Amino acid sequence: MSLFRRIFGKSQKPATNAAPGQSETSDSELITVFDKYGREMQIAKSQWRDKILAPNLEQAWDEPDKLYGFLLSAFNDQLFSEVEHAAQRLAEIDPQPDRGATTLAIVYQQTNRPELAEAVLLDHLKTHPESGTALTNLAKAQEALGRPEEAVQTLWRGLELDPNQDVGLLWYEAIQRERHGEEAGLEAFRRVAALPGSWRAQLWVARAELAAGNLDRAIELYEESLEAAGEPAPSDALQQITADLGKQGHILQAIDLVSPRYDFERHGLQAGNNLIKAYYDLGQLDHARTLLTQLQTLQRPDYQDTLAHWDNVLAKADFETRPEIGDKPLQVEVIPVSGPIWLKQDHPISERFPRKSLDAPLIAFTGCSVDQPNLPDKPTASRSDSTGRFSRALPLYLCERIHLESALRSRAPIPMVVNQGGGFVVTSEQNRAEDIARLARMTPDPSDTQNIADYALDAHLVARGENWTLKLRFIRSIDAKELWETEYNLPENGFHHIAADMLADIYRCIAREAEIEAQPSVPPLTQLEGRELDHYLLRLEQSLGARCAVSIPTSENFLHNTSEIISGTLFLCIQNPTHLPSRFVLWRTLDATMQLEPQLTHSFAPKIKSLQADHPIDHPAYPELSAELDSLFQSAAS
Repeated sequence: MSLFRRIFGKSQKPATNAAPGQSETSDSELITVFDKYGREMQIAKSQWRDKILAPNLEQAWDEPDKLYGFLLSAFNDQLFSEVEHAAQRLAEIDPQPDRGATTLAIVYQQTNRPELAEAVLLDHLKTHPESGTALTNLAKAQEALGRPEEAVQTLWRGLELDPNQDVGLLWYEAIQRERHGEEAGLEAFRRVAALPGSWRAQLWVARAELAAGNLDRAIELYEESLEAAGEPAPSDALQQITADLGKQGHILQAIDLVSPRYDFERHGLQAGNNLIKAYYDLGQLDHARTLLTQLQTLQRPDYQDTLAHWDNVLAKADFETRPEIGDKPLQVEVIPVSGPIWLKQDHPISERFPRKSLDAPLIAFTGCSVDQPNLPDKPTASRSDSTGRFSRALPLYLCERIHLESALRSRAPIPMVVNQGGGFVVTSEQNRAEDIARLARMTPDPSDTQNIADYALDAHLVARGENWTLKLRFIRSIDAKELWETEYNLPENGFHHIAADMLADIYRCIAREAEIEAQPSVPPLTQLEGRELDHYLLRLEQSLGARCAVSIPTSENFLHNTSEIISGTLFLCIQNPTHLPSRFVLWRTLDATMQLEPQLTHSFAPKIKSLQADHPIDHPAYPELSAELDSLFQSAAS
């Protein structure tokens, strides 16, 4: 498994209680890693060290840049003594001698051997010019060895050479503040800001001016800092400017200063997160959404929690800014899903699945009704929730199972509002048998008598407590007669607990009440069990939403959380690598999102390619499915 570390935003803590030559780590401590698909997982630090870090260090033994990168990753996980040999190797081969020497010195310092850190750096400085980084680390060793005054002098000499090293600058300010008070800390920043080439200290002086209410002076300092830093602007500078101005309520000034200099590929989430918030606070939701999508295309797993938060916040804001439903009647259309929603009936790939006789009985699976607390007494727009999604997903799933497992035909009519912003219909009361029968008899072409459903199976969800109750009714469409009814208790979002028994009951009902032989013959590679079945229902419903957003365009904000929909469906496929329907759902979802958000969808191409290469499925339809996925991304690229 290919894993890489989350480095962004992690702090480093010195191993103060470790014995000489050892770093303070716990082998049982869990650390966060991501696989190449972006899935987050927790593994023991010992496993990371032995199974992943060690081989990576060995592989990079003769490549200084890679070796340095892996050492930084180890430092983030408080692994110092464990990588001492590699740090020594870097010091020997690094074409940037300053980097190699300071990296080894950090290892010695963090393993309570400041005398070795000092020796390494002094030896380095005998043959190389002084640098700010080397002198700052030398000062750290001197302080640890009980020579604080010498350390301050060395630190200042390092700042004169490089006034913009963040560790040295903040340490110098802390020393002055602890010795002489708050004003001395600010004067320390001002002293460094006066050094040639300084830009970082100006940011801290500007923060003090903001706190004192001197906005104009703070803006001057920010502009001075950015001019001195040059192009491209440092990411942490943009982050600090947006954070400081935002906290003080100067949002427009933050955007004016930073947005012209911000590049999402170079500056990433540090300043991007603050810019999104600034746009959101100003109500500039389109700008916020554009920046969010750009950051999502980077496919950085360490960004995903923050970006998912903003996805939800912006989705909620989009919904709250929609006009209220007026007096104009709602226009409802029925989406007639025939067979599996993921199978294109008019596509050659459908020939890889059993064909249905037009004389075979047709069953319509209806739902989209939920009884739950605090329901409005008139038509109201609301965001999709777990109950609404389940009320749509269950008919889709039953439609799929009947199609795959029997000779019967199946259809799932899904009602949808196509005006006033659009959205799926969910009724609060159980549908009347007459309305269900009428829905079952509906066809796009009134003269198409072969596609009038003979029966309907309606599902009504009651969600008024910790558990749910699912009520089923089997109805003959010609006269709306209820032939069978039953109910099941299930945990919230726990359909997998009742799925097998419910399907068996449905087949027995069809055979008994409709006198139709319906012995299931389950095709291989099509079943899921446990919680993955509930996961599959979620992705089925999301695929429906994505495709409806394309085929019935009612509002540009109809579909939200596109990145989560794609990544979640991808994870479903990885977690169930031989489940053919999941792979088809991924294809149909991508086909829709490519039309809605092509830049974001195309950024998933490497992961989709890896999925197809790593997890082929032994099914006649799979080569054509792979070709469709390849074609989807190739056409987007061209």
